[in-house]
Amino acid sequence: MLHEQFLKVNKSPNSRVSYPASQVNIRILHPIKGKLFWSCEETSGIISGGEILFIPLGYSLSYYTSRSATVTELVFEFKWFYKLIKSVCPEEEIVSFTEKSAEYPGIKIFLPDRDLFEKCNRILNELERENTTGQGGSRSLCIAGMIQLFILLYRIDRLPMLEEKSPAEMWAIDDVVAYVENNYSETFTLEDLSGRCGLNPSYFSRAFKEKTGFNLFEHINHIRIQKACALLKKSELPIIEIAYAVGYNNLSFFNRYFKRIMKVSPREYRQLTAR
Repeated sequence: MLHEQFLKVNKSPNSRVSYPASQVNIRILHPIKGKLFWSCEETSGIISGGEILFIPLGYSLSYYTSRSATVTELVFEFKWFYKLIKSVCPEEEIVSFTEKSAEYPGIKIFLPDRDLFEKCNRILNELERENTTGQGGSRSLCIAGMIQLFILLYRIDRLPMLEEKSPAEMWAIDDVVAYVENNYSETFTLEDLSGRCGLNPSYFSRAFKEKTGFNLFEHINHIRIQKACALLKKSELPIIEIAYAVGYNNLSFFNRYFKRIMKVSPREYRQLTAR
């Protein structure tokens, strides 16, 4: 069996789960029915039947489900699977899609029709059976199933339009960039901003990174930290008030992102710029 590298779990109704950050495994969550409410550090949202959510390396995860929910959860070692995909898939786009799945939280794949939903569930059900039987060849069938699943998700990811919108209603990526710049303290979700553009969230994520050089939440954090730097220079506000003012409701997250971007803590930055 593949328990060291691959695990599939069916969650019962009313599940409430928390996982610490992992530098080894990524998770895929797929509600077969009902809703799943998830939180991944500063990012959160809801997924329901027909949607798949990636939780990448380095992020903690908490979620709970609605009473009627049944959730499939896949956990697998990313480096192992990435090497596998690179060795067997000649298409560079599939390799890039696999790499992207480990980058940042909130990548959501919509299964746009019943046929794709059923295909995905057939693969997941087969993976579950093979991962628990221990019969001869089960390891190879699980590997083949994972490759098949990622190729299916890659194909869905390439579908750009989430819903039909008139040109007057749709935003461009530049509109999203301007909106974030002017409303940086608000709470943003990938689902909302991609929906304003009429795009599949994963397709939107790719287009946003191509435009700005950052994924959506990296860009939001850079804008917020820029605004925080200005307040640290020009005001005597306590650091916790600055964190709230630029959009963070958790001081430890603010301190972490500030040091990641500026290489010093907010307190050290204030001291350095006061000289």
